[in-house]
Amino acid sequence: MGIIEKFRAMKRENKMLIFSAVCGLLAVIAGYAAISMKENQIREMSRPVKVILAAKYIAARAQVTRDMVKEGEMPARFATEAVARDFKDIKGYIALAPFVEDEPILINKLSRKAEQLSSNVPTGLRAIAIPVDETSSCGYMIKPGDDVDVLLTYDKAMDKRSYMVTSTMLQCARVIAVGEGLEDGGGESSRKYSSVSLAVSPQEAQLLAFASEKGRFTLLLRPAGEKDRAKTSDMTFEEMVKFSAASERADVVPESTPVYDQAGDGIKRRGVE
Repeated sequence: MGIIEKFRAMKRENKMLIFSAVCGLLAVIAGYAAISMKENQIREMSRPVKVILAAKYIAARAQVTRDMVKEGEMPARFATEAVARDFKDIKGYIALAPFVEDEPILINKLSRKAEQLSSNVPTGLRAIAIPVDETSSCGYMIKPGDDVDVLLTYDKAMDKRSYMVTSTMLQCARVIAVGEGLEDGGGESSRKYSSVSLAVSPQEAQLLAFASEKGRFTLLLRPAGEKDRAKTSDMTFEEMVKFSAASERADVVPESTPVYDQAGDGIKRRGVE
């Protein structure tokens, strides 16, 4: 007698028990399969994937270069399509917003318009290039995205005498290019350039254009994110000597130095009182 015939010959109660047991077995198998599938999904979502992270603070409007980023990992569930996976996909892009160290680089916070200097000039400002050399550009370490103060050393006539004076012309001016391009040389500090382009107001551009004919510029690199503007004054060689001597005697830096009469230049310097 075959299995089917035996099953048909069974009592109704036995048939129901067998049917319940089979249904229970199928339910267990289905539940195990569902749990396994869910575990695989969770495991896949937790799987680490390679992404590109900020190796240091990246200022807004800075061009992304190799030394600014590093490879890292994050769970696949958080690695959306907006997260950069390979440096070659973002090389030369401009940061539209700042990135902090270890933050994933998001492609939707970058711009492809690195080749256009005009795209880096904020609305209402103008780009102007000023001459620099190794000494006046912090050893060619200044790069796009940095903020700098601009000093001018020039000869000034006063009381029928000529004095060499150093003045702070601008404070917290944004660097948008060095040399002929927007890149900083991929982190190579040995790259040389003879000019630095700044984003300034139209009046400040006039000031810098005029000043470039009168003396020599020196750029002071500011700490990342620092926007405070210090009160400064002109300084001659004689005042420098007095300043140094007073500091040595008091073992402190004097609160202020003499402010020479600026009447006649007709230009208000940015951040300088």
